[in-house]
Amino acid sequence: MPGVLNPDWWPPHLNQYGVIKLIRINQHGSFIGGCRISEVTINDIGLNYKSHITLRLSVSDQSKNKGGLTIFGKGFGNLSQDLLVRVLYHVHGEDTCSGFL
Repeated sequence: MPGVLNPDWWPPHLNQYGVIKLIRINQHGSFIGGCRISEVTINDIGLNYKSHITLRLSVSDQSKNKGGLTIFGKGFGNLSQDLLVRVLYHVHGEDTCSGFL
């Protein structure tokens, strides 16, 4: 059965539905969907107010399930949502702030 929002031209042999995943990097490590994927912490990254952030999603050549990565945005799968990136941060002496990229 095809994804509810997939356009007619989307091939039926490709991924159809999609799921929302939360990627979080904090002082405890790096996580996808609550599962630790790396020991890299937010302190290891060394961000400051001038930092540029590049988000790269890929499948390693050594991955058990290598061969591709399907990223759905609005109008595909079963979830009508575009990709959303939110950076939450704290400025010393102020309340928590958030920004959208």
